[in-house]
Formats: sequence, structure tokens, C-alpha cells
Amino acid sequence: MLDRLRRSILQDAGVNLTGTTSAESVARQPLSAIRRVGGCYPVRQHIAPILTAFSAVVLATAVLFVIESYLEAQHLVIAYLFPTTLIAVRYGSSLAFLTSFASGIAAAYFLFPPKFSLYVSESLHVAELGFFMLLALLASKVVSLLKEDTPASQLQDGWQETSRDR
Repeated sequence: MLDRLRRSILQDAGVNLTGTTSAESVARQPLSAIRRVGGCYPVRQHIAPILTAFSAVVLATAVLFVIESYLEAQHLVIAYLFPTTLIAVRYGSSLAFLTSFASGIAAAYFLFPPKFSLYVSESLHVAELGFFMLLALLASKVVSLLKEDTPASQLQDGWQETSRDR
């Protein structure tokens, strides 16, 4: 029974089973059979967006930290909208919200005084961080809705049908 189950899994995975197949030959190829069936890929599908969002925040933080150290520019937190928007376009608003939250934490830790602390001393910076989080949430939702929006030709056809019905 177990050997028949292994055979069916391997045949579904595309493994050539010509001739007799012993349990030993099946045991030698479990990893390749699992990969062909797709057993490992769902984990990658869930982790890849999170790693992409985290990498975007780290890259933006590194660039902003270098810019801030040379130019001593203020209000750089708005630059975190770029990775948040990219994540919203690629993966949707839920992950973009988490990206904006991670961006806010990174900005508080690396950009706002006192540096390398999550404590933000000035109330202006606290307000700026709050408005950034609100703007990032709003922008990510709008971008993800625009991404999922129907094409203009379908909207126009639907509008013409409703105007004919009147």
C-alpha cells in the first residue's frame, strides 16, 4: 500500500518509473519528488514578500542614514513612502502597512534625535512620524486599489450600459 502511494506521488511529480521500483530507489529521491510536487514552494511564497519588504526598509534606511549624515537634512522620513508604495504595488496594502510600520520604527531609531533609541524627544518629530504613518497607510491602500482596479474600457462599457437603461 505504501509503495503504491509512493509510486503515485512520484508519477504525479514526473519521475520516470519504468521497470520495477523498489522502496530503496524511492527513498533515494524524496527531496526531488517533494520539490517537483511543490512541497517546499509555499513556504517561499509566504516568506519572500516579507523579506522583500524588510529589505526595502533596510535599503531605504541605509540610504537615508548616509544622506542625513552628509547633508544634515530634516524631514527625510517622507522618503520611506517610496518603498512602501513599491510594496503596495507588488504585494498589496496589508504588507505595505507593515512596511510603513517598519519604516516608522526605523526612522525613529536611526533618523530622529536621540539616535539609536526608539524614544523621540521632540513633539514635532512625533507628529511628523504620526502623519507619515497615516499618509503611508492611505497611499498604500490607494495604490493597491488602483492596481486591482478594472481597466478603463470595462468601466466605460458599464457606464454606457447603465446610460442606455435610463
